[in-house]
Amino acid sequence: MQWLLFGILSEKIRINAIRIEKTLFSGIIGVGFSAMLMQVTILVQQNVLYNLAAQHGGETWQIILGVAYRVVPFAFIPL
Repeated sequence: MQWLLFGILSEKIRINAIRIEKTLFSGIIGVGFSAMLMQVTILVQQNVLYNLAAQHGGETWQIILGVAYRVVPFAFIPL
């Protein structure tokens, strides 16, 4: 097993040889862009809410909001 991980039989990877197939590129971009857009919208939403909590409620409301953001994902985990 060690020769498999550390032996001389391992293959060298040439970075210049890696190419993206054009037929797969549109599918990859389609899935990746929608996931990135979701993350960006969550970032904007949390930024706005934390700023509102800081302006109107102070540190206490920022802490409460942080705890709520940590607890909410557990509501979506199936039991």
